[in-house]
This record gives sequence, C-alpha cells and structure tokens, in this order.
Amino acid sequence: MLAAAWLNRRLVTLLHDGEKVWPHVIGKELKSLRGVEAPVENFHEVPLDLADLFSAPLTPLWLLGGDLLFSLGDSWWQLGRDGLTRAPSLIAASSSPTLDAPDRAYQFARVVHAGRYRFRADDADAPPRAVFGPAGLVACSLRHRVWTVQGSGRDWEPIGVGEHDRVAGVVMSDGYPALLTVSDSTLVVRLVSARHTKTLTDLAGPAHFSLHPRMPWIVRSTDTDVRVVDLATNSQLLRVVTDHAD
Repeated sequence: MLAAAWLNRRLVTLLHDGEKVWPHVIGKELKSLRGVEAPVENFHEVPLDLADLFSAPLTPLWLLGGDLLFSLGDSWWQLGRDGLTRAPSLIAASSSPTLDAPDRAYQFARVVHAGRYRFRADDADAPPRAVFGPAGLVACSLRHRVWTVQGSGRDWEPIGVGEHDRVAGVVMSDGYPALLTVSDSTLVVRLVSARHTKTLTDLAGPAHFSLHPRMPWIVRSTDTDVRVVDLATNSQLLRVVTDHAD
C-alpha cells in the first residue's frame, strides 16, 4: 500500500504489486476509479527509489475531480482514466470542505499560488514548499529556513526554522501562526512561531507526525501505537494500540 485516506463514506487506498498501481475502495463505490490502474514503470519519469518509497509510511491522497491525487517522494501524481501522470507544478495539497476539490499550491514561474494567496518567489534560494492549516492559514518557504505565512485576514511575521527540521504543518498557537517542526531524527517536535518556540516533550519520537488539515490535532504514529493529541488543550483525543505492542 502506497497511500490511503478516508473520503466521505469510504476508505480509499492506493495499492501496488511491484508491476502496477491501482486504487481500492472500501465502502461507497467511486465509479470514476472503476478498473483504473497504471504500470509502476510510469513512475520512472522522475528519479525515484521505488524500493524505499514502497516501504515508507503511507502518504495521504485526495480526490481531484474523478482522479486520485497523491505524492511520492518530492513528486505529485494524478491517477485516473487517463492513466498515471505527473503534476510538475504542484507543490502541496490538503483537504478542503469540497470532497473532490482539495486545497492546492502551485508554482508558476516565480509565483506560488495557494488558494487565494500569492507568494512572490523572486529571491527564492531553494525549491518552494507549502503547507495548509486550520482557519485558512497557508505557510510557504521561499528562502532557506524562512517561512512566510498568510491567512486570518492579516500579514504575519516570517518564521525561521532549524537547518534540518521538517515542517509538518501550520496551526495557531497563543494567537500567532506556528509551524510544527520535526527534527531529522524525529526525536524533537516543536511549535515554532515568530514570537515563541514550544518543545512538545510529551510527543518526543522517534515517530511519524502529521497534522489534521482543519483542526489543531497532531497524529503521532509508531509501530506500536497511534496517538491523536489536541495541541490547543494538550489533551489526548485518541490512542490506538497496534498488534505489535507488548
């Protein structure tokens, strides 16, 4: 399995057998995906280590029109009746209130388009990245380690992050946008805003971390359990223990 998501009244997964990829729907059928499949060799359009990708944590996927949208490595892909195609201008996606129209960020020339927001990339010194968050927040990295945030009706101060930190999402924290950062070892998790930094010691890794697209909820998953924590109240909402736990 490469990707999975709960889409309205169904669980949609993206499966592979080493030779082809295809969607599998559990629940209400998606007629647009009936019989859709594509050869794995189509991924060779860009350099990907398929062995590593096939063993990596599941990536989310979205319904775009009648197709599936998902990322593998640093590339975005669309799977549907027209086969498997790469989306070279796409740099980010996130769930939206409309099932088949996810929020998306594209780069065209020197401008990143993320919903109604625009980020100028005239002085970009690295490939841009973007993340979406609750309350219409969008954060975009155009310069090395510096992120610009738009949303909630005002301009926000830029946020700097650590050299090797991965930005997993953006939320509001104490009245300011904050980036959820994960160290390269996944041991240290922080909320970093322009005004403060909070280390989330209770969520220390190693683990895989992701943020809910519309709520300030963080998901911490390991081989033994999955935890969902509300960052606003610092309370645990859910814990699922896997069969691998002692």
